[in-house]
This record gives sequence, C-alpha cells and structure tokens, in this order.
Amino acid sequence: MRIPRERLEVKPTFEGKESRSGWLEINLKGLDLDGVAKLYVDMADLEGLCSRQGQADDLFKRLRDTLDEDAA
Repeated sequence: MRIPRERLEVKPTFEGKESRSGWLEINLKGLDLDGVAKLYVDMADLEGLCSRQGQADDLFKRLRDTLDEDAA
C-alpha cells in the first residue's frame, strides 16, 4: 500500500524525545488495512515534507526576529 503525502508529517519530538532529523508520523486513521502487509512511502514525498518544514521553521524564526527588533 502506498501512503499518500497528505498522510505524512515530520514531528520534532515523540513521547518527549527529540530527534535532530525528526519523527515520521504516518496517519493510518480511516484506512482499510485489512490484508496490508507492507507500507510504501515515496522518499521524494518525505524529502519535500522535510524541506517545507524547514522553510516554515526559517519563516517563523525570521518573523520572531523581526518582532524582537520592532519591540526594541
């Protein structure tokens, strides 16, 4: 079974444990998994997901830095 990109998310922490690379969360809720023996994730989807998360983190940092400068 191929897992679509919409069901993938990279989380920085899991059960209180941090990971520099992050944790891959695969949302299986609502999927019919009867008879499924293997899950496949396209690495391009995973790389794109990590890239978008990194861009979002950079944007957040820039916004925070801008707000800090405005407050000073």
